[in-house]
Amino acid sequence: MRQLFVLFALTTGCVADTEDDTAAGDGKADGQGPCAGCDLLGYCANDTHKDSCMLDADSRWKVVAVRAKISADNEGAAWDLGGGAPDPYVLCLRAGVEAGRTAVADNTLTPSWNAAICEANGAELMRNDLSVRVYDEDDLSADNFIGLFRAQVSLDDLNAKREITRTLYSTTVFDGALTRSQLTLRFDRAN
Repeated sequence: MRQLFVLFALTTGCVADTEDDTAAGDGKADGQGPCAGCDLLGYCANDTHKDSCMLDADSRWKVVAVRAKISADNEGAAWDLGGGAPDPYVLCLRAGVEAGRTAVADNTLTPSWNAAICEANGAELMRNDLSVRVYDEDDLSADNFIGLFRAQVSLDDLNAKREITRTLYSTTVFDGALTRSQLTLRFDRAN
């Protein structure tokens, strides 16, 4: 039985033109044949020209906030009254609704969380449908926006369980200028 997944043409370069990697006949990579070099996170998609490992669009992934490096100042101003360092946290939005957040890291430019903040499916990760933002918690005023994380996640990143570090955008839309702050995320398989 063959299953067809429309998966945004994501390939890992794991290709061959020999027998397929689905000895069980279920479409799942089993560690044999041309998809043997790929982690078993997706499906071995076959066509008349090649076999390739593809991400299952319905696979579930934990979005893990690993750490950040926050700029020493907030565009020339202090982060907190009295000149203190920021109190950063990471917020994950799905369809504009808060899906999760880290704990607040008090008074630091180099927070470390290693905490899952939300889950997403493979299709959302590939389409860049998540909004991951970093804020400075303030008790006396609205929290300061530090930056927006934007990254195209590849199947290679997911297979390798890579940490992805990006410089943050200065506005909540992707066309903003870059800040001097960075956030590192990791994506762990949830199912």
